[in-house]
Amino acid sequence: MRALVVDPSVTAQRIASKILLAAGFEEVVVAPSLPEALQRWEESATTPFELVITEWELRPGTGIELTRDLRARPEGGAHVSILMCTTRNTREAVTQAIEAGVDDYLVKPTDPGLLANRAKALLERSPQSPAEEPLGLPGQPEQPGQPEQLGQPGQPEQPEPPEQLEQPVQLEQPEQSEQPDQPQQEAA
Repeated sequence: MRALVVDPSVTAQRIASKILLAAGFEEVVVAPSLPEALQRWEESATTPFELVITEWELRPGTGIELTRDLRARPEGGAHVSILMCTTRNTREAVTQAIEAGVDDYLVKPTDPGLLANRAKALLERSPQSPAEEPLGLPGQPEQPGQPEQLGQPGQPEQPEPPEQLEQPVQLEQPEQSEQPDQPQQEAA
């Protein structure tokens, strides 16, 4: 299985790659921007990606633009599983992502086990991806009691990883008051 991780943060790329490789992906390709993501997609025509994980803010471009572009492509974009993993957590952002064609949505920082489980659920639902082996949770954290998280430094810690999912995850709307989208600033 192959995945494409699109995020301008090198740290987020590294963490997501580590989680996906531990979960059973054979190859994880990274790209920091919309143009580079589309280039990686074109280069993978003979060995397509089964999963794309994208941040909203790509500089240049957005994960929404990437999703719409991939969904419009005849060479597999309609069938690839797309998971948006971003700091945007408003109802409007989730709705916009779903309307663009995203299959699932996670808010950063996210727990490594949750990311692995959501990837598993997406691939189990995908008609083009045979489940060769069940994806497992990633290995032990580097420091006991301090799991590495995909997200921005200084964010509150997340609860313990959930048990592995038996059923595919259905995308849920966050229960938060409606707020207009605000541009996100990357931590220094």
